[in-house]
Amino acid sequence: MGTKVCHISTVHKKNDIRIFHKECKALAAAGYDVVYISPGNHLENDGGVILKGSGMPPGWHKARRLTAGCRITIKAALAEDADIYHIHDGELSRFIKRLKKNGSKVVYDSHEHLPMQIFEKEWIPPMLRKPVSKIADIVEMHSVRKADLIIAVADKTVERFKDLGIKIIKLENLAILGEFEGIEIDPAVRAASKKVCYSGTIWIERGLDTMCAAVREMGDRCFLEIAGRIDHGNPAKFTGGVDSNIRYRGYISRNELIKVYEASAAGLCLFKPFPNNMIDPPTKIYEYMAAGLPVVASNFKSMSDVVEKYECGICVDPLNTGEIKNAIQYILDHPEQAARMGRNGLEAIRNGLNWEMHSHLLVDAYSGLTGGENGKLQ
Repeated sequence: MGTKVCHISTVHKKNDIRIFHKECKALAAAGYDVVYISPGNHLENDGGVILKGSGMPPGWHKARRLTAGCRITIKAALAEDADIYHIHDGELSRFIKRLKKNGSKVVYDSHEHLPMQIFEKEWIPPMLRKPVSKIADIVEMHSVRKADLIIAVADKTVERFKDLGIKIIKLENLAILGEFEGIEIDPAVRAASKKVCYSGTIWIERGLDTMCAAVREMGDRCFLEIAGRIDHGNPAKFTGGVDSNIRYRGYISRNELIKVYEASAAGLCLFKPFPNNMIDPPTKIYEYMAAGLPVVASNFKSMSDVVEKYECGICVDPLNTGEIKNAIQYILDHPEQAARMGRNGLEAIRNGLNWEMHSHLLVDAYSGLTGGENGKLQ
């Protein structure tokens, strides 16, 4: 048997793109024995990765997840007796010392800048977000000092951890190019389309209200398809109505999502200017590019550095519905320019902005922990 790796999450689903489709599969392909523990009661082998439910119900309230849910998950992880534990949630950082108790190595994968992320949590009262952010910062920084490797998505997060004396690598949320090899990019279909799309989870801080308001004001000139979860108590407030030009799909399969991309004229990413939203380009921008779609994105530097550099879309003020409408309308009215933006984005993905050309960073970092590819722990 090879070196056993156990990925752990209390938040993410078993088919999470970053955790399962990218990291777990890359490590399994490199010869590691990989288990991924996530909420639920499932047990299956998918592509050489063992997917196990922790026993924690996925629908638990956040407060219960942060207490009993974390304990249940860590107990399930320890039962795996893994050589390396790879944790994906800030709330699990306080268990790093416990996971190392029997000589195991621990990798801390910082998907978000946790203190900044607190400020976009709707369930935390605004007046409490600053002190909660400070507490989260203190707890995380104290706990992460015990990790053997830190993985960050953004430069800002790398900067935050750089003085801890722990090896850090940056793994951006790039698209998996292989997922898009079979996509049918038909310029005629897109030129005739009035549909734009949004993929992934969305809430107010990610522009749910302004995005939907802009599209609704466009009437039958435009239709929006949301493929992902709306994190709001009343989604119909934004998408409902007899004559609504917004379709809320909820979670759909990756194959169904590709079909949405094929039928769309543009992809939207209109995050609001909250600190955590502004430090790195979201995965969806790279996916839109991989699908050959022009992008309408927020005019933050993190997004404009990609969209404007590769001339693959239009950047707008995400709080200005007029700018959002004008950008969408421009793409719908100028199919040749839109097709050129789409080609530019796809070319950038093929030439290096893809997971396949960066996955070696993860495998190489693991080799540093094990003393060689799939070797024994040092």
